[in-house]
Amino acid sequence: MLFDADKLDAIGAVGAARAIAYAAQHDKPFYAEPSAAFLAHGELQPGEVHSAYHEHIFKLARLKARLYTQTARQMAEERHRVMAAFFARLQEEIRGEA
Repeated sequence: MLFDADKLDAIGAVGAARAIAYAAQHDKPFYAEPSAAFLAHGELQPGEVHSAYHEHIFKLARLKARLYTQTARQMAEERHRVMAAFFARLQEEIRGEA
C-alpha cells in the first residue's frame, strides 16, 4: 500500500535524517526544547520554534500506529526503535546528560 510505504520512509534513520534536513532547509533548528503545552497538545507557545525534535515528538513517533498492513507494522517496529533511540540520545547530549 502506497500510504504505508510513504510512512515507512518517514521513520527510522532515514526519517530522522529527513526531519533534520527539512528543518535545516527551512532555517529551523534540529533540536529545541519543547514546551509543556507542545508535549501535551502539540501547540507551539509564543516564541517557540518548531524543530526536527518537535516533528519527531508530534508526528514521526506516531506514524507506526497509523500503518494499515501487517508487513508495514512489522517493518515499522525496528525503524521506530532506531528513530526513537536517536532522538532520545540527541536530547541527552544537548542537555549534557550523555
